[in-house]
Amino acid sequence: MGADEDQSESPGGGETVVVVDDELIRNIVSRMLATAGYDVITAEDGPAALAAVEGHHGKIDLLISDVVMPGMNGRLLVDRLRVAFPAMKAIFMSGHSDDTILRYGIRDTGAAVLRKPFVRDTLLRTVREVIDSG
Repeated sequence: MGADEDQSESPGGGETVVVVDDELIRNIVSRMLATAGYDVITAEDGPAALAAVEGHHGKIDLLISDVVMPGMNGRLLVDRLRVAFPAMKAIFMSGHSDDTILRYGIRDTGAAVLRKPFVRDTLLRTVREVIDSG
């Protein structure tokens, strides 16, 4: 696949995306997003994500977060970030069962769920769809 095809699949328009997950997933996802044209802020957990965006000037377009994390689960992180960034959209990455997603109230956030493992094209397509959704 050539660079032109990559760009036409799901081009980033400089939107700001916060990625919160363990180091391996965070690094892979942030690299995929950055090479597609997104501005990426990363954090290892909820409290670190709140600290990372505290001094951010501008909007946060999208949060991509794990559901289950130490310190603060993904649902609480979305709720906290939406106080400062009410238009922020969210995608939860999860390798957990539907029961876990229901137990954490993920469906109530209006966020999309991306099942781990996933491939680059699925990530970029989902990100673009969520950002562009009304």
